[in-house]
Amino acid sequence: MSPGIIALIVVAIIALALVGLVFARPQLQRQRLRMRFGDEYDHAVRAHQSHAEAERELLAREERHRKLNLRPLEPEARERYQAEWTAIQERFVDDPRAAAGEAERLITSIMRDQGYPDEGHDQRLADLSVGRTRAVGHYRMARDIGSRAVADGVSTEDLRQALMHYRAVFDDLLDGRSIGRTGGHSGGRSGGLLGGWSRAAGREHDDARTEKVGGR
Repeated sequence: MSPGIIALIVVAIIALALVGLVFARPQLQRQRLRMRFGDEYDHAVRAHQSHAEAERELLAREERHRKLNLRPLEPEARERYQAEWTAIQERFVDDPRAAAGEAERLITSIMRDQGYPDEGHDQRLADLSVGRTRAVGHYRMARDIGSRAVADGVSTEDLRQALMHYRAVFDDLLDGRSIGRTGGHSGGRSGGLLGGWSRAAGREHDDARTEKVGGR
């Protein structure tokens, strides 16, 4: 086989490899985004009704996130926020609606202290989705319940669920190791603790209402 033919074969192989890489790149990027964003990837696809549009948005979120100057909370701030959360849980017994609203404000305050820009709920969701995919689903569900609460369309049980979701976000934000996690919603240890607290809080709220009605 002449050197010229060998050279042509080598060029053809390289060309085929480059063509294969061009066609494979979108699939590789899609797999990477699915791994990084978890359930949020599917949410973006449903919202845009297009994989391409969803992926453009998620890439833009990544680019924005790289430019954020995020920082961990100081120990004093962590202790203060822990105390504020305890007060919110205690208030739930007497005023579940107000407690849920305070939980939302506390999450916003923590994110601001960590360097997230305060540019509204939708942007907070987008910023959380990069690196904190286990929190963003909880935050979206909590906010959905909160929106219905404004129209007085939720029960005490709904508000209890909202507070559980806010607690999952709270735990994730105070856990400095959570940056870069992938996957679905939070669970595990905090879920068990939350379940025990929330059932007790719900019973205490119902008992308190019964006492008030009985005392009339």
